[in-house]
Amino acid sequence: MADSLHANSRGPVGAIAPRGSSSEPSRPVSIRLLAAFVCLACAGCGLALALQYPIGPPLVAAAVFIAVAAGTILWPGAWILALPAVLALAGFAPWTGWLTFEELDMLVLAVATGGYARRALERAGAPRQGDAHDDAPVALSSRLLVVLFALSIAVALVRGVSDAGGFEFGWFQGYFGPMNSVRLAKSFFFALLLFPLWRDAHAADPLKASRYWSTGLCVGLAGVSLAALWERLAFTRLLDFTTDYRTTALFWEMHVGGAALDGFLALTVPFAVRELQTAGRGWRWIGALATLVLASYACLTTFSRGVFLAIPVGLVVMAWLGMRQRAALAGSVRGWMGWAAVFVIGYAGAAFWLFPVAGYRGLLAVLGAFALLLRLGASPAGQEPAPEWRTAALSVALSGLVLLASWALPRGAYVAYALAFTFAGAASYAPRTRWMAFAGYAAVLFALGLVCWHWGGEPALIRALPVMAVLLLIALALASARAGRPERAWPSSRRWQAAVFACMVAASGGIGVMMGGAYMTDRMSTTEGDLQTRIDHWSEGLSVLHSPEQWAFGVGLGRYPATYFILHGNTDAPGDYALRGTAAEPALALSAGRHMLGWGELLRVSQRVRVPRQPVQVELMVHADRPTGLHLELCEKHLLYNGGCLLKEVEVPATGATWQAIRTPLDGAAVSGGHPFAPRMLSFSISNRSQATLLEVRDVRLLDAGGDDLLINGDFSHGMAHWFFSSDRNHLPWHLKNVFVHVLFDQGLFGLGVFVLMLLGGLWRLGFGSARAHPLAPALAGSIAGFIVVGLFDSLVDVPRDAFVFYFLLLQALTLHGLRRT
Repeated sequence: MADSLHANSRGPVGAIAPRGSSSEPSRPVSIRLLAAFVCLACAGCGLALALQYPIGPPLVAAAVFIAVAAGTILWPGAWILALPAVLALAGFAPWTGWLTFEELDMLVLAVATGGYARRALERAGAPRQGDAHDDAPVALSSRLLVVLFALSIAVALVRGVSDAGGFEFGWFQGYFGPMNSVRLAKSFFFALLLFPLWRDAHAADPLKASRYWSTGLCVGLAGVSLAALWERLAFTRLLDFTTDYRTTALFWEMHVGGAALDGFLALTVPFAVRELQTAGRGWRWIGALATLVLASYACLTTFSRGVFLAIPVGLVVMAWLGMRQRAALAGSVRGWMGWAAVFVIGYAGAAFWLFPVAGYRGLLAVLGAFALLLRLGASPAGQEPAPEWRTAALSVALSGLVLLASWALPRGAYVAYALAFTFAGAASYAPRTRWMAFAGYAAVLFALGLVCWHWGGEPALIRALPVMAVLLLIALALASARAGRPERAWPSSRRWQAAVFACMVAASGGIGVMMGGAYMTDRMSTTEGDLQTRIDHWSEGLSVLHSPEQWAFGVGLGRYPATYFILHGNTDAPGDYALRGTAAEPALALSAGRHMLGWGELLRVSQRVRVPRQPVQVELMVHADRPTGLHLELCEKHLLYNGGCLLKEVEVPATGATWQAIRTPLDGAAVSGGHPFAPRMLSFSISNRSQATLLEVRDVRLLDAGGDDLLINGDFSHGMAHWFFSSDRNHLPWHLKNVFVHVLFDQGLFGLGVFVLMLLGGLWRLGFGSARAHPLAPALAGSIAGFIVVGLFDSLVDVPRDAFVFYFLLLQALTLHGLRRT
């Protein structure tokens, strides 16, 4: 259907083409009718979802859906930028209670509604814009792979629903029900649904479409990185790399662990680098640079060994393909890249050497010294060289002032460093004072030693001396080699210098995380054991594939959590929840897991609430067939890790056929919403803390000091709306922890074979085939490669938002061609 909809339709990326341009061929009536049918189907499904949306009045969600669809009709290329920009931020499952359905569904369906409505209404596609075009048809092999993979997912969907006992619709089903198969199937079909619209936009103006897509992913990365920054500020300290707190940003899919954030970072960082490379001067370039700095922090605070491997792999692949694309570049450009590598590697070595004894202050001091050296080598040379004795005398005088300031002033070493750095930096901008800059640089290096000594004593100073000596020798070589000469030692481009500086800042963050906190050190020390645990986990998951049919076509989409539950039913099965009772008196049944139930292992059913007037108490009705422990908490909590909490542990006796009323205060220090600039969210949770028992609750109320109920749907009359479950620490029951093992389990050898062929085919086309000259090729290849590296240690395609972007990129890799100039 995708190819039929694309035939003879080449809509523009932006507005209608200017007057006087030649028209495209008329679009056949059959194609327009098919587009109209798809439009109506998407509109019907999307409005049905919007009218059931649990947050706010249903008509508001429907109005937003209609507005997005209308915007796509009026500005048909805007979705290419807007959708990836908001995708990672538009996830409100902790507020809605939805798992199968989410905001992604409504956004994609709204875009499809508007896009196909426009295709149905247009008698002919708008003319092409620009002089670069991609007219080549999609290769038969690519079409065949896409069709076969779609068939594999469809078969796995049917098998998954059948394995769950048959289809049963539910708005709030968990991961054990048949709707979980629908949840995992939708990402690929959503990518297929929007891909003809991308093809139309790309055919009309490939450069603009590529720029929109790249910018959209960069904006999405910026939003995720800001969310990660907020999370760290709200729940830890910015440079706290010791506390066991791994960033999740706004990826609610990590409520049972997984690597949703890791996968998204791997997918988007290469496109942010591409933005930095292609943006002209101005805000777009500044925004790309700021995004990469923020993204570096987000990557580091995942504490994910997969991310630490995936991002470099993706960027190396991208850089290699970029160099192959620009094979005709002058040698000077290659030299600039070489200088960048020398600076970053040299700085990383110096920082690695100093950080254990000089700490963050020594790290910042050596970063400043390298940044200033970067400036000195690119600063303009004077017409007449200054006498060496003058430079030496000024160096000694400035160093004396530095020493005096360090003795006379509180924290004088830092003040002296700042003054010397300011003097040298200012002097480097004018040719006549350039010799003063080198004298000031010597004083900066002297102050660097004082900073290290002030922080770490004699051991730090001794370690700093070799770094100071090497930098001083380089500075002397620069001064003598360039005296009276106009040449620059390395590029003077501020963009190049800013990019190198950003890489050094990222290296600083990596060193801080790896060496400045016990948490990452502990994780690295357990790598071998964790890998063996993964291997055992994969083997156990695949051990359920018994019949030839299962090996060929898999168990079915989304069936691993239920399979794990069955496999471990008598040993360490996880907990579960479900609605029971009658329509008039629904109740929430909480079954506790059979594994150890510590604080992090409890399965919680939670609801986001506002900051209450305290003290707080809970009222609810409970029922248990045998004595059970009820856990109640109100915590400052984003997703998996909590801050302060109000708690109550209630012993529930066996109640027989009757229900028992409980009214109890929550104890503990007062909870708050945190700082205004980094607010903390509050979450009320219920859990069963007695192994292998069943507990039912209903009519739950959370009352503040004024008697106001803070909960919505506490009687479960609207199903699980606004309630959301999480497993803070027990993650293996929910994921197979490897994308290839996951595809094999869900879709069998047939699905895995097609999946691998799609990957290899896409990467081959980007690196060596017909797509290698496309502007997006290096970033696409780096993105896909990084995602797969993360996928070696996590499932990833069981996260619909990540899977949607990944499949869309894979479709691009299989269909793009080098652009033709006309």
